[in-house]
Amino acid sequence: MPFSDHEQSRRADIPLWGGAHEVDALALWTPPNRSPSGVASFAANEADTATAGMTWRIYLTSDSDHAERQLTSAETSVMVADKALAESSRRIDTLLASYPAAADTSTFAVETPLPAAEQELLGLLHFADSPQPEVAFALGIELPGNWQEANEDFYAFLRKVERFLRHYAWVESEIDGKLIGRTTVNWLADMRTTWHTDTHVAQRALHRRALASALDARATLLRTVALISAGAITLLPILTAGTGAIVALPAVWRFFNQVRSELKQRSLTDP
Repeated sequence: MPFSDHEQSRRADIPLWGGAHEVDALALWTPPNRSPSGVASFAANEADTATAGMTWRIYLTSDSDHAERQLTSAETSVMVADKALAESSRRIDTLLASYPAAADTSTFAVETPLPAAEQELLGLLHFADSPQPEVAFALGIELPGNWQEANEDFYAFLRKVERFLRHYAWVESEIDGKLIGRTTVNWLADMRTTWHTDTHVAQRALHRRALASALDARATLLRTVALISAGAITLLPILTAGTGAIVALPAVWRFFNQVRSELKQRSLTDP
């Protein structure tokens, strides 16, 4: 069944990792953006359209080498994110072990300088642990930029997770400007794929590989929720004002992304 002209012409920027073929598979999960006319020729999936929560779409070309590099990059981005989860947890444990249990947060000190990500994590925790955030919100006072950004990014992430949990997900592959396949996935692991009428075997293989990467990326994003929650609980001894782990969640989310960025840069520079 052919896709509509609206679907074939729809575009979005490819999330890149610093190069023309570097694709961030986690960032490809976005809320769907479709008008009713966009699925007019896709009657088999009209019921799914109303409940679709997130869409993962990758833009490939008919150049097999180019497509291979993009798919490999997407797969690598998931592996880097998985490593970042373990690395973030380890570094949070190390940070807490270096923290004097009875010391005031303002006098935190270690023998060796902390990495930049840990320094910012502590700064955000100190700010969150003070009455300043509540007062600032109440009075309309501008908050520190990194605190605002951490909160906005974290709650955007939570909205993404909420859509994962409540609705179907779509995984789509586009080659040379044409949407070749769409797979609908639900939480019972049921999948249904609809193909463009003139899609050939090699293109279907590309879509299936993209589907595997998309599902791995979704699983990593959901595991990240557990990491952020566990990290915030681990850091509770640093929060001396009794504010609770919830105020640490945005800071831990930002810390994870900084660690992921570090590992990404390392993967790009290591031979």
